[in-house]
Amino acid sequence: MSKQINEQTKSELEDVKYYYENILSAAPCYLFWKDLNGKYLGYNDTFAMNIGIAPKKMIELTDYDMPWVEYADSYRNIDAQVIKTGTPITIEEKIKTVNGERLVLTTKKPLRNKLGEIVGIIGTAVDITEHRENERLKSELAFTETLLELSPGHIYAKNLEGKYLGCNLLCAIDAGYTSIKETIGHTDYDMPWKDAADILRANDMQVIETGKPITVEEKSKIGDQDTIMLSYKEP
Repeated sequence: MSKQINEQTKSELEDVKYYYENILSAAPCYLFWKDLNGKYLGYNDTFAMNIGIAPKKMIELTDYDMPWVEYADSYRNIDAQVIKTGTPITIEEKIKTVNGERLVLTTKKPLRNKLGEIVGIIGTAVDITEHRENERLKSELAFTETLLELSPGHIYAKNLEGKYLGCNLLCAIDAGYTSIKETIGHTDYDMPWKDAADILRANDMQVIETGKPITVEEKSKIGDQDTIMLSYKEP
């Protein structure tokens, strides 16, 4: 009877172990745990796959043995802080993977035994490289748009047919529109300065055909007033 119970308990424990291993394997984030000396005790398949190391090959190794050895001191300092204070830390860190250097948002917490003693750290890391890149691009776009709006002159882009692809707000207003979108698809022949459109088109074609920028005085019309613009055009 006792043997039967022990075998049942063993089977149940094996099932639980199997479930845990499957959960860890399916986790989309990097998951790892280390001992007090910084040696890896385990990690999930996502982590192993992305760093290009076979499962269980990292056991007993430290960050000083990894492709990211240049960041090992920083990793170790954070680990030590978590172990000393018993407080979780979330921080952005760089890591080298099979896809190159990536930026990850890492959370490290104390790893405790059943007595509540700290025996290492457990960490999760989420790749935020694309997210940060998108934020950077959005910031640069907003900065560029601000510069365009503050510019005292006309700033615009046209396609090979001379159709406006976009411009700054001042250019749109001087063309008689209330928004930038209204200029898109129109040519200089649709603008208040249509009388000078042939010359403007010839200058545009010179840039397109030579691939070289030019600076030239061009006639324009803003409202009822004829003006001369000093234009810089480039491919």
